Amino acid sequence: MVAWSSDDRTIYANRVNPPFIDADTYSIDVATGKLENLTSHQGTIRYLASSLSPDGGTLLLRSDAKGGYMNIALLDLGSRKITWATDLRWEAYAGSFSPDGKNYSYVVNENALIDAYLANRSTNRAEKLDLPHGLNSFSGNPSEFASQGDRVIVSHASNQPGDLWVYSLASRHADQLPFPRLPACVPRRSRPPRSSITGASTERPSALCSGCRLTWSGTGPIRRWCFRTGAPPARWLTIGTPT
Repeated sequence: MVAWSSDDRTIYANRVNPPFIDADTYSIDVATGKLENLTSHQGTIRYLASSLSPDGGTLLLRSDAKGGYMNIALLDLGSRKITWATDLRWEAYAGSFSPDGKNYSYVVNENALIDAYLANRSTNRAEKLDLPHGLNSFSGNPSEFASQGDRVIVSHASNQPGDLWVYSLASRHADQLPFPRLPACVPRRSRPPRSSITGASTERPSALCSGCRLTWSGTGPIRRWCFRTGAPPARWLTIGTPT
């Protein structure tokens, strides 16, 4: 389920086929159960809505209708017109509308590095949040936006256990939440250099624990570093390298 309409008469939801190669967004009349496909299409295309604007007129969604890559779009519920907000060759994930409906969020997975973006709804102009390099994604339930819409919560992870940051839309500045780390998460050896993160596979899956991170110093193979035990790297088979 994506959202209820403001009058509680309609539910918006996604329907996905089991292989996850085709998907549509539907409106469902609560009183009658009548379904309406809002993204009817030919072939195997995925349309996945994530948020309904506060005025009830627009759905934020992601779709691979543009060249097979997941991009961000806005669906006008009155005209059924889809307006594309991105044109990327990476995987983009739609987030939420702000409480005032003026902005919306999304993240982009670019070569296994994730960046968070905030976009203006009227212009679709987006700005990447100024955060440290690594895995940055929005966090929060039911929304990453504060009730006033002036701040968002972002989770960040790189070469140490993840933490939370509060990003101000007005100042375009993020502050890390100052809560202490657990002793088990403190490395016993000096930390490796700040790094990019990429995908990898291992012949010893059991060697990876919840305190492990993958690091890449700029040259050589990707390494595993355990922040709980300080254990040396296991044997890793690289399946992707930063570019």
